[in-house]
Amino acid sequence: PLITIRESKHPPPLDESYWTAKENTVSIEQQVLRMLQFDTLVCHPHRCVLVVMDTLGFGTIHFPNTTTTTTSSSNSSTFLLTPQQSEQIIQISFQIINESSLDVTGAVLQFPVVTLTCASIALAADLFIEPGLEKNVGMNDATDIGEGDDDDDDDDDD
Repeated sequence: PLITIRESKHPPPLDESYWTAKENTVSIEQQVLRMLQFDTLVCHPHRCVLVVMDTLGFGTIHFPNTTTTTTSSSNSSTFLLTPQQSEQIIQISFQIINESSLDVTGAVLQFPVVTLTCASIALAADLFIEPGLEKNVGMNDATDIGEGDDDDDDDDDD
């Protein structure tokens, strides 16, 4: 039986149908938890994007401020991009992850979170370098990364 949940101004009456619905809900929750083997830990690719970007030196945290006078030259080489550039790549990565999660085939769920993260950052960096590229990149292109990119062989002049 389908249970419909509606918001009500008043609490539901505590009759037999309420207790039956509650028992059914708890029973289904227990079955789902058993199927998951009580492993409810979820690693989100969005958080992983932030961690990877920061680890690779593309972070936006603790970027050296150019208005303050510092004598340490090691701080200026801490990050490879400005905070604005990093933020743009992060935002594009988030958009790629969001769009790929809407794929009805569920193909994106076959890959580990770190793989999805690295792929989204790589695609975001490509889109950041070539802004018009997003019109040509789709889910099929994202799954075919690394295949057929041998355009350098055509540069040989005989």
